[in-house]
Amino acid sequence: MSDLCEGVGGRLPRRALSAFLDELAKLAGGREAQEAIQAYLEKYGMRCVGEIDITRPRWSERPATLVPLILDNIRNFTPGEAKRRLEHGRQAARSKEQELLERLRALADGASKAKEAKQMIDRVRTFSGYREYPKYGIVDRYFVYKQALLEEAERLVRADVLRDKEDIFYLTPPGPSKGAPASSETSRRPTSKPATSSSPPTPTPAGHPLFLAIKGLVTEVGGLMTHGRVIAREYGVPAVVAVEHATQLIRDGQRIRVNGTDGYIEILHDPGQPRDGAAPPCAC
Repeated sequence: MSDLCEGVGGRLPRRALSAFLDELAKLAGGREAQEAIQAYLEKYGMRCVGEIDITRPRWSERPATLVPLILDNIRNFTPGEAKRRLEHGRQAARSKEQELLERLRALADGASKAKEAKQMIDRVRTFSGYREYPKYGIVDRYFVYKQALLEEAERLVRADVLRDKEDIFYLTPPGPSKGAPASSETSRRPTSKPATSSSPPTPTPAGHPLFLAIKGLVTEVGGLMTHGRVIAREYGVPAVVAVEHATQLIRDGQRIRVNGTDGYIEILHDPGQPRDGAAPPCAC
């Protein structure tokens, strides 16, 4: 599968990304891989990185963008790894739950406190996953809206109103555009390690596979319950959120330390500077 994906990825020019599945079927084993990817796209094809932005290409529009994710899974994990990780996580959670309940039972009125804590733990485990259902529905409908907009945009292109159909996403009504003020807070993580990290403005559920390859997470916005912070904790990845202008301060090739405990980013080495030069930390 790895050779198959790399072979297709090497053969397809950028302009032919949409033909990825057709090319895949021409290779040995490609038909089975094509069917598996098509089944995945039928269920999740409306998702992508930055999916809340309706202009971003969906996986079903550019299936080749899945190739790096597939290759990362093949290179980093053996078959059945998902089930093993799930079971390992369950055992770790049970162990931590028992440790917490035993500490509560040792307190005054401990039996009552432990009972209440157990109920709260069970409630969180039961319902925490439901937070993704409305997001899934929203993104699903966004793709329907996008398809309708692009269909209308094609008519406008034929009528010489638009040059490119994607221009329809940038049409604005006359008059000023209104916005709303917002604020964010910094999250802290109980670990710190050197890392080479990419820094998206904020991660989304579609970016979960990226957590398999990264050593640290830095985002420009977010708070204690930010999606990226919660998922980074589950993956054991140090994270610092709400770092203003992080995507400009952190550049490709730099080696950084993501201090999730104290909530700051330190540039350890910048290829553009001498090694003996002091690199300033990024404040957050």
